[in-house]
Amino acid sequence: MAVWEPGLGVEALRESYRAVMEVLASAACSDGDVVTRSCPEIAVALGMEMTKNNIEGRVRHVAKRLVDRGWLVEPVRGRFRLADGPAAAS
Repeated sequence: MAVWEPGLGVEALRESYRAVMEVLASAACSDGDVVTRSCPEIAVALGMEMTKNNIEGRVRHVAKRLVDRGWLVEPVRGRFRLADGPAAAS
Protein backbone atom coordinates (compact mmCIF):
# COMPACT_ATOMS: atom_id res chain seq x y z
CA MET A 1 0.00 0.00 0.00
CA ALA A 2 1.21 3.46 -0.87
CA VAL A 3 2.45 5.94 1.71
CA TRP A 4 0.49 9.18 1.36
CA GLU A 5 2.26 12.08 -0.31
CA PRO A 6 0.95 15.28 -1.90
CA GLY A 7 -0.78 14.60 -5.18
CA LEU A 8 -1.55 10.96 -4.37
CA GLY A 9 -5.26 10.19 -4.36
CA VAL A 10 -7.32 7.35 -2.92
CA GLU A 11 -7.29 5.64 -6.31
CA ALA A 12 -3.79 4.44 -5.31
CA LEU A 13 -5.37 2.31 -2.57
CA ARG A 14 -6.99 -1.11 -2.77
CA GLU A 15 -10.77 -1.17 -2.66
CA SER A 16 -11.10 -2.08 1.05
CA TYR A 17 -8.75 0.76 2.04
CA ARG A 18 -10.48 3.18 -0.30
CA ALA A 19 -13.87 2.28 1.24
CA VAL A 20 -12.65 3.19 4.76
CA MET A 21 -11.21 6.45 3.43
CA GLU A 22 -14.54 7.31 1.78
CA VAL A 23 -16.47 6.65 5.00
CA LEU A 24 -14.18 9.00 6.91
CA ALA A 25 -14.25 11.62 4.15
CA SER A 26 -18.05 11.63 4.22
CA ALA A 27 -18.00 11.95 8.03
CA ALA A 28 -16.73 15.53 7.85
CA CYS A 29 -19.32 18.01 9.03
CA SER A 30 -20.43 20.76 6.69
CA ASP A 31 -19.37 23.34 9.29
CA GLY A 32 -15.77 22.10 9.15
CA ASP A 33 -15.68 20.31 12.51
CA VAL A 34 -13.29 17.38 12.63
CA VAL A 35 -15.22 14.15 13.07
CA THR A 36 -13.70 10.87 14.20
CA ARG A 37 -15.21 7.42 13.78
CA SER A 38 -14.70 4.21 15.72
CA CYS A 39 -14.19 0.87 14.02
CA PRO A 40 -17.75 -0.28 14.80
CA GLU A 41 -19.10 2.98 13.31
CA ILE A 42 -16.99 2.46 10.19
CA ALA A 43 -18.16 -1.15 9.91
CA VAL A 44 -21.81 -0.06 10.08
CA ALA A 45 -21.22 2.62 7.43
CA LEU A 46 -19.68 -0.06 5.20
CA GLY A 47 -22.74 -2.28 5.66
CA MET A 48 -20.80 -4.98 7.49
CA GLU A 49 -22.29 -7.33 10.03
CA MET A 50 -21.21 -6.37 13.55
CA THR A 51 -18.91 -9.31 14.28
CA LYS A 52 -15.54 -9.33 15.99
CA ASN A 53 -13.96 -10.61 12.78
CA ASN A 54 -15.31 -7.69 10.76
CA ILE A 55 -14.49 -5.03 13.33
CA GLU A 56 -11.11 -6.30 14.53
CA GLY A 57 -9.95 -8.32 11.56
CA ARG A 58 -11.05 -6.06 8.77
CA VAL A 59 -11.83 -2.49 9.79
CA ARG A 60 -9.29 -2.00 12.60
CA HIS A 61 -6.55 -3.70 10.57
CA VAL A 62 -7.19 -1.45 7.58
CA ALA A 63 -7.48 1.70 9.70
CA LYS A 64 -4.21 1.02 11.55
CA ARG A 65 -2.38 0.40 8.27
CA LEU A 66 -3.77 3.67 6.89
CA VAL A 67 -2.48 5.45 10.01
CA ASP A 68 0.97 3.88 9.55
CA ARG A 69 1.10 5.17 5.99
CA GLY A 70 -0.10 8.72 6.67
CA TRP A 71 -3.64 8.52 5.29
CA LEU A 72 -5.44 8.58 8.66
CA VAL A 73 -4.71 9.70 12.20
CA GLU A 74 -5.89 8.22 15.48
CA PRO A 75 -6.20 11.28 17.76
CA VAL A 76 -7.89 9.22 20.47
CA ARG A 77 -7.30 5.51 20.85
CA GLY A 78 -9.81 3.64 18.70
CA ARG A 79 -11.11 6.72 16.83
CA PHE A 80 -9.92 7.64 13.37
CA ARG A 81 -10.13 10.58 11.01
CA LEU A 82 -8.47 11.63 7.78
CA ALA A 83 -4.95 12.97 8.15
CA ASP A 84 -4.57 16.66 7.28
CA GLY A 85 -2.99 16.05 3.84
CA PRO A 86 -5.58 13.55 2.55
CA ALA A 87 -8.40 15.59 4.15
CA ALA A 88 -7.36 18.68 2.20
CA ALA A 89 -7.29 16.67 -1.01
CA SER A 90 -10.76 15.15 -0.54
